[in-house]
Amino acid sequence: MSKSAGEINCLARSITDGIFDLAEVVNFNIDHENWQIDSFIRNSNTVFQKQHGWQEASVKIRLPCSQVKFPNGELDAPQFVVEGIHHRRLIDIIKGEYFYFAYLPFLTSP
Repeated sequence: MSKSAGEINCLARSITDGIFDLAEVVNFNIDHENWQIDSFIRNSNTVFQKQHGWQEASVKIRLPCSQVKFPNGELDAPQFVVEGIHHRRLIDIIKGEYFYFAYLPFLTSP
């Protein structure tokens, strides 16, 4: 495993931030943390749970046909349907980030 310079800089900024508690990483073990995440995924129906804002959809992709001309161009090209794509609404992500940063001073102040 290797990290980019940007990731190392981000890590350094994070652990020197006033709200970071070094005691939280005293016995940190990445293998154990990965095992816990893998265990959660194995024991959950899905990690993309609806109560967390995830939605499931399908996407139709027009397939290229290199030696066939269609009367209405790409609109008549055959389609491939990709099922089971999980996504969150962009506006929900933006609102969540806004409220997190708006309330952060209240959460971290005594």
